[in-house]
Formats: sequence, C-alpha cells, structure tokens
Amino acid sequence: MPDLKRIDRLGGVVSVLWQRFREVFRQSLLHNILSLYSVHFAYYLLPLITVPYLARVLGAAGWGYVAFTQGSAGAVTILVEYGFNFSATREASLARHSRPERAQLLASILGAKALLAAIGVALVLLASPWIPIYREHPDLLAAGLAWAVAQGFSLSWYFAGLERMRAVATMEVSARVVAAAGIFLLVRHPGDSWKVLAIQAVAAGSAVTGGLIAAYREVEVRLPRWRAVFTGLRVGKSLFVFRGAESIYNAGSSFLLGLWAPPQAVAWYAGAERLSKAVYGVLEPISRGLYPRLNYLVRHQQRDAYRTIRVAIVVMTAGGVLLGLGLFVSAPLLIRIMLGPQFGPAVLALRILSLLPLLVAIKTVIGFQWMLPFRLDSAFNKIIVGAGIVHLTFVMLVGRHYSHLGMAWALVIAEGWVVLCSCGVVWARGLNPWKRWPEEADAAIEIEPSAEVAVESSL
Repeated sequence: MPDLKRIDRLGGVVSVLWQRFREVFRQSLLHNILSLYSVHFAYYLLPLITVPYLARVLGAAGWGYVAFTQGSAGAVTILVEYGFNFSATREASLARHSRPERAQLLASILGAKALLAAIGVALVLLASPWIPIYREHPDLLAAGLAWAVAQGFSLSWYFAGLERMRAVATMEVSARVVAAAGIFLLVRHPGDSWKVLAIQAVAAGSAVTGGLIAAYREVEVRLPRWRAVFTGLRVGKSLFVFRGAESIYNAGSSFLLGLWAPPQAVAWYAGAERLSKAVYGVLEPISRGLYPRLNYLVRHQQRDAYRTIRVAIVVMTAGGVLLGLGLFVSAPLLIRIMLGPQFGPAVLALRILSLLPLLVAIKTVIGFQWMLPFRLDSAFNKIIVGAGIVHLTFVMLVGRHYSHLGMAWALVIAEGWVVLCSCGVVWARGLNPWKRWPEEADAAIEIEPSAEVAVESSL
C-alpha cells in the first residue's frame, strides 16, 4: 500500500511551488521573457544554423580567424557596453514612470557609449600593427570593429528595464534572420571570412536604428551634453569592472588562445565554447526578464522579492543540471553534426564545458539576480576580478600547455570561483534567500547605498 500521507505532503509541496511559480511569472513578465527568448534565438541559435556551413566553407583555419577577430573586437563591445546592460537596466526600471527621466537616461547612456566607442576603436587601431593576423588581413580588422561597435550600441537595456521587449525583439530577430541568409548567399570560400563579420555588423546596426526609432517615439530627443555623458559613465562604472574582468576569462578566451596556439586549436575551442553557450544560454531570457522585476521588488516589496528569488533558484538550478547532462551526453553528436569530422578534438572540450550550465545558472541567480539589486556591486566586482586573476593564472601556469582543453578547464574553474564566492558573500551579508522572513518585514534588510549617481533630468 502506498503511503497516502507522504503522497498528500508531496502533492501539497507541488501545489505550493506551482502557486508561487504562477505568482512570479505573471502575464506581463511572461510576455517579456518570451520576447527575450526570441532575441536569444536571434543571437545564439541563428548563428548556430550557419556554423555547419561556415565550418565547412571556411575550414578550421578560416573559422579560427573569425573567432580570433570576434574575441579581440569583443573587447571593444565590452568597453562600449560598459556594464550598462545591468546598471542602466536597473536605472530604466526605476524610471519607468517618468518620461523626462527616461529621455535624459537615453541621452546620457548613448553619449557615453559614443565616447567609449571612439576610445576602443582608437586603441585597437594603435595595437593592430603588432598583431600578425590583422597585418595580413586588414579587412578582418575593419569588419570586426564595425561589428563590435554595432553590438555595443544595442538598446536592449532600455526596453528590458521597462519590461517591454516585444517591439525591439521583433526588429533584432528580423535583422539576424536577414544576416543568416546573407551569410549563406555571400560567403563562399575561406577568403570570405571578413564578410561574416561585415554582414553581422550590418544586422546589428539595423537593429540599433530600429530601437532608437521605437524609443524616441515616446520620449523627446535630447542631445547629450558633456556633463550628461560623464553622468552616464558614473551610472555604469560600478559594473564596468565586472564586465571587463569577465571578458578576460569569457569573451577573450579565443583571443588569448590565438596568441600561442594555431588557428585550428582556436577553432576547436571556439566551436565547443559556442555550442556550450548556446545550450546554457537557454536560461538567459528568464534571467534577463527577472532582473528588472527583482530590482523593483527589492526596493519596494522585499517580501515578494524573497519569494521570487526562491522560485528563480529552483528553475535556474534545475535547468542548469538538465542542460549540462544533455550537453555531456550529446557532445560527440553535436560536434559531428554542427562542425564536422575535422572538429573531432572539440568533443572533449565540449564535455569539459558541460559543467558550465549549472555553474552559470547559480552565478546568475545568486550574483546578478540577488546581489546586484541589493547594490552589492563592489563585492561582486571583486569576485569577478578574482575570477579573472584565477583564470589567467591557470592559463599561464597550466592551461597553455594543453591548448584548447586547458582553456576549457580554465573557464570552468573561473566560473566555479564566482559561484563559491557569491554564495559566501550572500550568506555573510544575511541575505540567505531561504531564511524565514522576519517579523519586521521590509524594514528588516537595508539596501546598501548605491555607488551610482542618479541621472537628473535637469542636466
């Protein structure tokens, strides 16, 4: 006979979890998350459709050139983005009910991005004579810089903060579909490597143009003044350190590997890394959809914030476990289908990177979704900088001797460092998401003073 009491208790737990899930993922939030999934499809899955074609047409060496350029040009994207995807999203969420504040926020952030883009492009051009690939292929450099700047100017931060991603998602998806079609039509042989980046640059630029038109339909156009530009930089500075350090052990891994390994090894690593990102990136839209909501709840309704983060932990962790297991088991099949037989050495690298879905899921929910709304920017910056140091140390002492496999282990170790340190800080600060809610309710936990300077509409 089954234990009816145990079954009843289990049914009660499932019922409570389902009710909490429905409370958290209300209609407006679901619409926003679905829109973010469409953008995710455009950014990650559409490029994966072109990967089998590019891997065969460009070959391992040609695709290695593209990966190297994206890794180095990606540093410019990180500079232009400047952490605004988190800091400016947070500000847009708090200014959602004031059009003048949003207009000034747009002017400040766009002005800051323009200044940062000019600095980034100038630095890369100055360094390019000392980089052999760019000396031999200046067309790759030009296309890569255009792609990097266009990516950095994305307005997704603005619409994500307002929890209104539907319009901009449609534009970005449409642009990426056209870009994928352009790659199939125009990229024909290894010498066309630069065209891949040029086509993607045009797609990103058209999406930015559409986003600007949509944004300025509801707020007035304001030209950024120097004071507003520097205000925008102050808004993002608390998370720029985090983005820069993260780029060292994440976006810049292919670039670092290309400094001493042959293009084929870069292609093996880049292929495995992109497949792993596409898999664990399935959880990203949920994270980005919850981020502005949690920022608002932490400031105004902390009891609801605790309920929301608990549901997020369950959903993200379960998703990370399932995705990681699936990636480990299917690694040989994925490499064979997506990249071809010449990418056989990437199978073991992909299996190493199958640890990332769980690690990234925990990092996202504890770090991004919980620490940042409580303004623990400084602590999170230190954790990410530490991860960058751990990554570089491992790469220089051990990883560089094992080519693409060493770089894969370096990335896993860096993400594990972030998870351990983030959980430690949250527990030390008394922000354990699973603790009982105190009687003092919302007054029980104070939010640290913001390191950011609010954007004033009077500028």
